[in-house]
Amino acid sequence: MPVFPVRNPQQIQVQLLDAVGTFSADGQPLDYRSELTIYRNGEEVMRCTSTVNSPCTYDGYRFHQVGYFGFGAAVQVRDLSSGNVIYSETLALSGRAPSPHVLIKDATGGTVLDQTVPLTEDLNAGDISYRGALVSLPDGRLLTVGLQDAGAAKQRLAVLEAGSAPRPIAMLLDEGQAAAAGGLQVTYVKQSMTPSAVVADMPLPPDAGGSATGQAQLQLSNVVYGTDKTSAGTTAGEVSGGPALLTLSGLSPQPLALRPGQSAQIGGYQYTFLGQREFAGIQVKRDRSDYVVWAGATLIVLGLMITFWVPRRRLWAKISSAGTQLAGQAASHARYTRELAALAREAGAGVSEETEDDA
Repeated sequence: MPVFPVRNPQQIQVQLLDAVGTFSADGQPLDYRSELTIYRNGEEVMRCTSTVNSPCTYDGYRFHQVGYFGFGAAVQVRDLSSGNVIYSETLALSGRAPSPHVLIKDATGGTVLDQTVPLTEDLNAGDISYRGALVSLPDGRLLTVGLQDAGAAKQRLAVLEAGSAPRPIAMLLDEGQAAAAGGLQVTYVKQSMTPSAVVADMPLPPDAGGSATGQAQLQLSNVVYGTDKTSAGTTAGEVSGGPALLTLSGLSPQPLALRPGQSAQIGGYQYTFLGQREFAGIQVKRDRSDYVVWAGATLIVLGLMITFWVPRRRLWAKISSAGTQLAGQAASHARYTRELAALAREAGAGVSEETEDDA
């Protein structure tokens, strides 16, 4: 049944059951389609599949698929004191955020980190611009990993070790470069782009003080990026190591990292990542003048047929005291000589049979 109430008996409502985007192994789009349910007066009247070139049609309306967005995040916020859900939205992550793919191995060659790291904190100190995140290794060591602007639209990976380790890590790496320090080998594999969005009205924990809502950034990692690039067949990053990971920053001093179905409690609020969602853009058209357009097109075709199949005739007359002379021009299949002879005969002139037979 429709989510919104029916206020008019002729009201039509459209429900998107599923948005489907199918791609080849190299990211080339193979198929876009939307599964729709159409309601009228609160009752289901049709289920159909809509594409760009094959829209659904109902009662003169056409439902076209005009867009596909592969990355959305369904987020829910619950007030634990009352048990009420105070926020439930599916957010389109249509932006992009640079995120470094980092590989870290220990002294034995074992992998301790191999992931694309969402960056959550900004630091600007004079001529240095830095955006990073705190990464915890399995042995408890804390690293600050981020991207530092190096000029000419170039960014380097900056890795620093927090705390007072005997041999702390401090390195700057270009893309594809590796270095060893503190018993670890760090490789800056590449820079990736993760789907991202800044939400201005996210509910803030009650003990945060100030406004009840505020700005939060959402980043969806461990997915193939394609929100605005799938039509071009380009992707950034590869899925590895499990399901999507949603990182929320701006709600607490430390960002939240949630897998689908996971929840985290902050100051009396429970934040839940319900899962990754897809979006489809649906355009509804009803052109009441389409019959006029078809009638006009028919008249144009008829006019062209008349122009080509009915010969055009041109007639000149020279009238003098010596007599009247007629001349004309027409297409060869017009039998124009016979028509001129008939015209002269009607005017009272004598016309020989030879002249008429010249046609």
